[in-house]
This record gives sequence, C-alpha cells and structure tokens, in this order.
Amino acid sequence: MHSRFALKLIAFILPFIALFAIPTYVLLMGGELTSVKHVAQVQLSSTPKLFGLAYSNPDKAYKLTATRLRQPTLLALGTSRVMQFRNEMFPGTRFYNAGGGISDIGHYSIFLHLLPKNYHPAVMIISLDPEFFNDRWDRTMTRATPQSYQAPSSATIMAGTWKQIYEDLHTKKFHLGSLHWSHDAIGLNAILRGNGFRNDGSYMYGSIIMARQHGQSANVDIRDVYARITQGTQRFETGTRVSPTSLAVLDTFLTECQHLGIRVVGFIPPYAPSVQRRLASRRDAYQYIFQAPQLLTNVFHRHNAEFYDYRDVSSLGITDENMIDGIHVGERGLLTIVHDMLIHGSILNRFASQERILHDLHSSTDPLVLY
Repeated sequence: MHSRFALKLIAFILPFIALFAIPTYVLLMGGELTSVKHVAQVQLSSTPKLFGLAYSNPDKAYKLTATRLRQPTLLALGTSRVMQFRNEMFPGTRFYNAGGGISDIGHYSIFLHLLPKNYHPAVMIISLDPEFFNDRWDRTMTRATPQSYQAPSSATIMAGTWKQIYEDLHTKKFHLGSLHWSHDAIGLNAILRGNGFRNDGSYMYGSIIMARQHGQSANVDIRDVYARITQGTQRFETGTRVSPTSLAVLDTFLTECQHLGIRVVGFIPPYAPSVQRRLASRRDAYQYIFQAPQLLTNVFHRHNAEFYDYRDVSSLGITDENMIDGIHVGERGLLTIVHDMLIHGSILNRFASQERILHDLHSSTDPLVLY
C-alpha cells in the first residue's frame, strides 16, 4: 500500500524535477542565485570581482547592502546615469558608487533612512534625472517604497525565469557548454558578456566597450533614444511643467541632509549631444526639461548645496563618441564633468585634484575608458 503510494508520488514529482533541472543548473552555475550580501562582502576585497546578473535585478538591495558595509565618506547615489564614477577619480578617499540604488526622486530619502543610525556619508553626489520632475511621468514601475530594497528570493527568481531560460537556450543566446564557474565574475551577464558592477560599485559595459573598440559607431547605441523621444516613451514622456510634488520631495531630502551635515552635490546628468539637440528641437513637447534647471537651482540654493546642469556637455568637448549610449556618459566624459565641478569650486576639491584629472585625461586616447 505504502510502496504503491510512494511510486505514484515519485511518478508525479519526476516530471517537475526534470523540468527544473536545466534552469536550476544554469542559475547555480552562473551564480545567479548568489545573495547580494555575499557579493558585497566578496567585493570588499582588493581582488576584482565583476557582478552582473542576467535573470534578476537586485540592484537597489545590492547597492544599499554594499553602502552599509563600506560606509564610504564620499557616496555617488542615483540611477544608472551615475555608474561611471570610479574610485580612481577620488584617490585616497573611501568612495562607493551606489548608482542603480535610485530610480525615482523619492528613493533618496528612503535610501538615507535605511543606512545605519550611526553612519552617514560626508558628501553625496546625486543625479537629478529630468524625468523625475516631469508632472506626466508614469511612476508605476519606479514608485519609491522601502520594499524596493528587498532582493528577490531564489524561489522567486526560479519561478519567474525558468521559461525564459529555456527560450534563451532555444534562441542560442547562450548554450550549456559555455557555462563555467568563474573566479573573477558572478552572474551570467558578467561571465558571458563582461557586463557588471566592479568592486567600487561602478558599472562595466563590457559588451559595448568591446564593440566600440572593434569599430562600431556610437550611433548604434544612441539611436534607441532617438526612437524613445519620437514616441514619447521610456523616461522620455512629454510634459509641459515641472512636478511641484517632486520638487517638494527633493526639498525634504535636502533638509534631511542639511540636518545630518551631509554636503550634497547634485547634477542633471548629460545627454549625448545629438540627443540634446533633438530634445531642443521638440522644446514645446519637453518643456519640463528646460524649466527644471532654474527651479532646481532655487531648491539647492536654499540648502547651501551644489547644483550643476550638464544636460548639454558639448561646450566641455564631450561628443557622442564619449557616450555609452544616448543617456549614459563614459568615464572620460564623466571625469571631464568632475574637472568642471572642481573649477567651479566644488567641495569635491577635497577628494580630487585638477592636476591629477588632467593627467588621467591626457594619458589615454580611448573615448570611453580611462581606468
């Protein structure tokens, strides 16, 4: 009786084991189920370890966990548009790049509140992405809540990705024979494509950099943004006014920072010059982008904080070739921006040297990568 039941149970379970065997192998072999706490601890070492997942996105949890562990003096915080700040730009400084820890203006205060009570950075560099201030921007996918900083469980990742893994194998995005355990990378995106977060939190766009070094034009990576502007989608929704609510949320955050003695350096991150020209040609549709700088200047001035508008960086000699894509500037372009901040008397002069920056800029001819 019992043996018959056991056989039926085994017969029932076996198909599920077979179904999930390959996705489980892929996720485990690729390090896709590695906890963000383990990654953050491993990256405390001086040994480089690239972290790039293909089947989940725990960026907020990962960046918060790493910031808690490192407790940097200088913290870069924002969306992916700050991810090219490098530790080498601020030698001798306890620096960490928490780019990706933010996807909406409301996340800044939440991130700050989730840090240990006995710690806060001395200086924060924050990105002020224009869509944050678009009164018509749909925040459904980015709404700021503390739950945003919880990493998905292994069971959740498996349940949400096993079908996609089979699809990717079928379309030959990768094959099982290409999987291998890596000593210097965690996650399939890092292992197979060289894309992922470095130890200092900055992001390595390995596949794009490799393509550029083999002659691919920057226009290939920028034209997607042209389409988004034309369609008014994916953070390029049209809008005629700046959101008063977003300005109020920013004001609250800066008040909190001022109370804690945190100096804030805020900036609107750059567009590729060709993208900026397209936006300017549709100024009536994107009025909030052109209204925001003066309003942000007023908010930052009230809190004795620094604000810079780098939407258009062509005057700094930055070209489309210095852009990862239409909205992400490379290391060379971002270091040029840091140099401009220093010239204008930024508090970042405490952590960086104009002479050292000029040396670094002149030591390489690569349009994207310096370090």
